[in-house]
Amino acid sequence: MKQRWVQRSRIAFGLAVVLLVFVAETTVADHHQPNPATRVVWAVLGIAAVVLLGTAAWCRWKAGRTA
Repeated sequence: MKQRWVQRSRIAFGLAVVLLVFVAETTVADHHQPNPATRVVWAVLGIAAVVLLGTAAWCRWKAGRTA
């Protein structure tokens, strides 16, 4: 059971990293071709990344408590 929580934690952390890379990419793209919707995209990606980082931390904590 512990392995399942560790695996979920790693998946959530990996997805959060991917979303943060997307934020960085849209930052560069916004410098080349500004778009008013960019702020909304940043907000959505950022919130999703924070939720996934929280999920990863919770799953890691849960794995530590599971025997």
